[in-house]
Amino acid sequence: MADLTGRPRLAPPLELEQRSRHAVESGLAKPWAAFDGVELYVGLHAKAAAWAMAFARSQRCPDGNKRLALILMGAFLGINGYEVIAEEDEAVDMM
Repeated sequence: MADLTGRPRLAPPLELEQRSRHAVESGLAKPWAAFDGVELYVGLHAKAAAWAMAFARSQRCPDGNKRLALILMGAFLGINGYEVIAEEDEAVDMM
């Protein structure tokens, strides 16, 4: 996502030290959560969605949670050969 000048917005726009390290790390671990030895999020798309939801809904960072969620989901899917294609308003609605 970019501002009106075309420059990417920082997500989140604060220094790492201003976040709860435990909250961020637990959000990053969410896609690999399991219960009784059974994965809760099976497959790439479920893991990407778990990451997005972990950051978009739980306010793990003081600001920029939805932007961070979209970036994490897009990067994870991109690394695994997928691309998120959406207009800015679609991305906003998705988050």
